[in-house]
Amino acid sequence: MSCKGMSLIAGAALVAAGFVGGSIVSSTLAQQYGDKDKETASHGDMDQQAMMEAWMKTIQPGKQHAKLAKGVGNWTVSMKHWMDPTAPPEESTGTTSFKMVLDGRYLVEDFHVTSMGMPFHGMGVTGYDNIDKKFKAVWFDNFGTGIMMMEGDANDQGGTTMYGSTKNPMTGQLEHVKGVSAQPDDNTVHFEMFKKTPEGGWMKEMEIHYTRAE
Repeated sequence: MSCKGMSLIAGAALVAAGFVGGSIVSSTLAQQYGDKDKETASHGDMDQQAMMEAWMKTIQPGKQHAKLAKGVGNWTVSMKHWMDPTAPPEESTGTTSFKMVLDGRYLVEDFHVTSMGMPFHGMGVTGYDNIDKKFKAVWFDNFGTGIMMMEGDANDQGGTTMYGSTKNPMTGQLEHVKGVSAQPDDNTVHFEMFKKTPEGGWMKEMEIHYTRAE
């Protein structure tokens, strides 16, 4: 089980303990101090109800999740990758698929191309955090063992602009990256990945063109 999964389970256990514990404490106080203090004890229950209602609002999928769901289906992809910005990019083609999980809360991608003569298989998970008001994504693939995390906002191209960081596999140094997607219609997506240069600019490392297959 991943650390994230363990932390979620631990968090759920703490939440459950809080609700159950709060009810037990309120009941005990009411029994111990009589009717006068029942009203005081019940205030804790009212606070818990308000907390529950606020929490329920934050967990409901909304319009941003519906936007993500438009990507569900199978797509063909064409990819360009620049190892050296002064040289022509490596070009490859492949397929990817998207599905929504956890009752429409997260979009999961399963990406397959051939890169540098080897099968490249990557997976990504994208969601919208109702509390932070940000799109958030993680990416991992068989060309590494790390997990890249990004977050950002919707842009005026029908997609998102997200920022994150990753480590260079050759040097181990942290590199800042930017991912920009554009979606002119429901059947076309264009994605570009940039790396921040020492001078503070952005150098394009990759672009992927998605076309809906079905």
